[in-house]
Formats: sequence, structure tokens, C-alpha cells
Amino acid sequence: MSLVNLGEVLTPQARKEAKKGQTYGFQQPDGSITRYKVIRISKTFRNVWCEKVDLLTPEQMDKIWKDKQNG
Repeated sequence: MSLVNLGEVLTPQARKEAKKGQTYGFQQPDGSITRYKVIRISKTFRNVWCEKVDLLTPEQMDKIWKDKQNG
């Protein structure tokens, strides 16, 4: 697992409001969205450690489950 410190790009208010398990999405130049899930927050709220995650719609998840069951 590779952690990324989003505390460097979040505003001070966003760092204070960050909660473990929360996800943040950042739009990329190509229009896609890269999402990160908060794993750990430092006690001083300066570091918000996250890992990159892929969020799926219910339809995408159903397709994955069906493919695994059939394949």
C-alpha cells in the first residue's frame, strides 16, 4: 500500500474536517477523476495520509460479480 499525503494540497479548513474513511476526488487534465481514501490523520492535522482507490457504481460491481461467478 502506497500512501499519499493530501495535507499538502488541502486547505487548512479541509484538513480540519477530514475524517478517516472519507474519500476525495481530484479531476485530472484528461477529465478523469482520481480518488483517494483517508487512512490516517496526524494529530496536528497537517498530514492527511490517503491511498488511491477505485470507486464503482452498483452496475459495475454487479458486472464484476457476475463475471467472477461465471468465469
